[in-house]
Amino acid sequence: MAGWDWLKGFRDRNPSISLRTPESTSFARASAFNNQKIQKYFALLSVVLEKHHLKANDIWNVDGSGFSTVPSKNTKIFAIRGQKQVGVLTSAEKGHHFTVVCGMNAVGTYIPPAIIFPRKNMKNKLMDNGPIAAVGFSQENGWMNSEVFLKW
Repeated sequence: MAGWDWLKGFRDRNPSISLRTPESTSFARASAFNNQKIQKYFALLSVVLEKHHLKANDIWNVDGSGFSTVPSKNTKIFAIRGQKQVGVLTSAEKGHHFTVVCGMNAVGTYIPPAIIFPRKNMKNKLMDNGPIAAVGFSQENGWMNSEVFLKW
């Protein structure tokens, strides 16, 4: 039976293998990513590219990620070995959600990112020390919507 000694030996013999936390993938996403559906996607893409005479600089990918002003988990820290308690102060508040949206085309041209803050009115001070050329928008819940997308 394989025990802790076997596991240690296995890891010593295979230094290229590491213990990692897997990323969660929904069943719907995993089942949609199959060879048949990918072939169908590229066949349809070819038809659209030819019909509209699109080139690589016309093909864009846009993605947004939501963030919170309050961390959802603690990061690891260095501490003296043997110290029984290592603590960190955390916030009891839920924080605010904001969104960062980036876009790049198939030849590598990018649009400066948009940062969407959960506010009624945008204050330019929020963009101080932000990414170069990034633009800020206010939207009541901090999410991208069609109005903000068109302005961006």
